Amino acid sequence: MAIESVEPEVVYHYTTMDTMLKIVQSKTIWASSMAYLNDTSEGQYFINQVRIRLPEFSKQRGYGSEFITEMSNDANKETPFQLRPYVASFSREDDSLPQWRSYCQHGNGVAIGFSVDCLKRVYFAEDNEIREIAVGFRDVKYTEKQLPDEVLDQEIIDTIEAADAVIQIAKGAESSSSLAREKVFRVLIEAHASYRKHLSFSHEREFRIVVNPIFVHPTPPLDFRPVRTTLIPYMKLRIPITRKDSEHLQFEPPSVVSLLSGRKRFQFIERVVIGPTPNMPLSLQAVHEYFNKMQMDVEVKPSDAPFREW
Repeated sequence: MAIESVEPEVVYHYTTMDTMLKIVQSKTIWASSMAYLNDTSEGQYFINQVRIRLPEFSKQRGYGSEFITEMSNDANKETPFQLRPYVASFSREDDSLPQWRSYCQHGNGVAIGFSVDCLKRVYFAEDNEIREIAVGFRDVKYTEKQLPDEVLDQEIIDTIEAADAVIQIAKGAESSSSLAREKVFRVLIEAHASYRKHLSFSHEREFRIVVNPIFVHPTPPLDFRPVRTTLIPYMKLRIPITRKDSEHLQFEPPSVVSLLSGRKRFQFIERVVIGPTPNMPLSLQAVHEYFNKMQMDVEVKPSDAPFREW
């Protein structure tokens, strides 16, 4: 479908009402370590395919053999924790029943529609000044089948070229001596793997922000949040509050006429979808008035999913 190849202007993050308030007030989102995401095979099947393909690739192409040993390391010798990618997840879907069930249980949930333009310009929340960072933003590819050799070969070629570019840029920097070409190659393969997931997650139609620490100096400090069985490391990313082409605009409480005529929104949150809840009329009114209080012109709409959770 051609429409799937077009990048959306808005993507959605499914979460609770409480988390929505924190996001709005802090203007931040969290990018979690890829090792702690809910897909337990996250990226590994792609990395394993590259690992298996490398010897034959090197034999056929005549280069790349220096990466074989590094990629053959077992799981206990994987890329250092501090260098693994950090991921913030979103979806094309604004009203997905499987995602309401997964992320917004007990009738407590919203899908926050973020401006893609703003997400592409996130920066570290800890920085005193806005510092541009290398952020990847793209859709996730879903597969459970073996990738063709020509696809894997192109991935390897692209990664070798990218690794050489990183080494070249790092020359003269204090940290350049620690950037071994083999290590950079492996880190970048993991970055490629950040955009691949198992087919069973395809209903999420996911887009991701990926921050790769190898491209950031100095790396900001990590934060940690508790879950039921462990701690999850994450980075705080601050979102620019307006779209790049609308930074001069000011909030004005929308009139009934402007709402009915389709008022153009310009801030980092475009709309919010209220998930299935027994309190829909009250929730719609309260969320709408909350954004008015925060001086944000946000469309608030109900989910159409005919779902009830007792």
